[in-house]
Amino acid sequence: MNPAIKLAVVTTLMLAAVIACGRKADDAKADKAGETSTTSATVTARASCNMLAELGTCNEYRDGTSFGLEKSLCEGFHGKFANAGCSTDGQIGSCAMTGGEVKRYYGSKSAGDLALSVEEAKSDCESDLVKGKFTTDPAKAALEKK
Repeated sequence: MNPAIKLAVVTTLMLAAVIACGRKADDAKADKAGETSTTSATVTARASCNMLAELGTCNEYRDGTSFGLEKSLCEGFHGKFANAGCSTDGQIGSCAMTGGEVKRYYGSKSAGDLALSVEEAKSDCESDLVKGKFTTDPAKAALEKK
């Protein structure tokens, strides 16, 4: 399967899982009206799916309780699930997605042949399918080109 198509399929499935789990969390939050909560931007990652060996990416999850669905999808696509965030070593950019999920893209020093260029990562993040907000890490992207 073409790496770009595989990347889009995996992203879609994982995004759907996060949205589905987010709805359950939103329903639970609605039952707790008046309680103070933090935004996903200020919450650190509680779990991740490292797809570096498969796609040159790693997805972080901030919202959720057991992350059972995310873990199943991750391992189903031969990723490595962890109850911690992704490494930023070799990262060339990141994509803020709905549900507090962040997808990290890695350069050739970390992802080897599966590395995406900054332009490819940005295109994937901002596609109609993902609809994320891409942020380039210029210092790390420049180092990857050397």
